[in-house]
Amino acid sequence: MSASMYSPTSRSSWRSHQLGIGGGQIFDPSQSYPYTYSVGGFSALDASTFSIQPVTQNGTLTQQLVERGLSELGRTGDGTGVTFLTLTLKEQGLTGIGLVGSYHHLHTLDFSSNRLTELSELSTLPYLTHLNVSNNKLTSVLDFNPPKNLLEADYSNNEIEEIGDLSPHHSLQTLISRR
Repeated sequence: MSASMYSPTSRSSWRSHQLGIGGGQIFDPSQSYPYTYSVGGFSALDASTFSIQPVTQNGTLTQQLVERGLSELGRTGDGTGVTFLTLTLKEQGLTGIGLVGSYHHLHTLDFSSNRLTELSELSTLPYLTHLNVSNNKLTSVLDFNPPKNLLEADYSNNEIEEIGDLSPHHSLQTLISRR
């Protein structure tokens, strides 16, 4: 329940209601916090002093970050179950994506605007069809064992000097690699 949805009638009922502020932290107006203020007997948290930071461990993908970025439910590749098909993790300061290899049924990945230098983990994603790794620090294009269904890859604004042999990527229809 957000503060805008909760309309307390007294200070005591307000105190008994705790607001979640993310990251498992709970804001309890009966406590004293830096950056809080009181108006008419009500406490408020000055949210302008907080910033949301990426949930990584030294630039490495974490389970918590993956869970935040998963979306679009659909059928598994073999059609026997339901799974998330899209993972979007833009601007997270990622330098490694090792954990993504355990999400075999992903179709779409967006790791744009990170600090990635290689993508070997993508070799374990047989159903990958769309890849956005623009604005990273990659020096080569599609340097992993190709998923057979990869249709589109965006490598724009990376550090790529030359595009190698693309013949193993039979299904590839669109490759964006502008600087």
